[in-house]
Amino acid sequence: MDVDQLDHPCQEANLDTNSPDDLWTRSQIFTVRLWYEPVDAGQWEVRMQAKHILTGETRYFREWSPLAAYLVNKPDAPGTEERSA
Repeated sequence: MDVDQLDHPCQEANLDTNSPDDLWTRSQIFTVRLWYEPVDAGQWEVRMQAKHILTGETRYFREWSPLAAYLVNKPDAPGTEERSA
């Protein structure tokens, strides 16, 4: 799956992306770490780590598509969370 093929929740919900309140309450902060590990003589594979800064949740990946899907799907989609009055 190409990252460009992933739908962005703001596009689906037709949100006003200029509203700072909506963007900041739904945004998430991650660190992504990339490195190469040897698998055979002269062969290397990329490894990736995504860490959600606020919760500390850490996931490891060997392929780009699952990493991209995790990052895009981790934040709550607009309208899925209940707000207290």
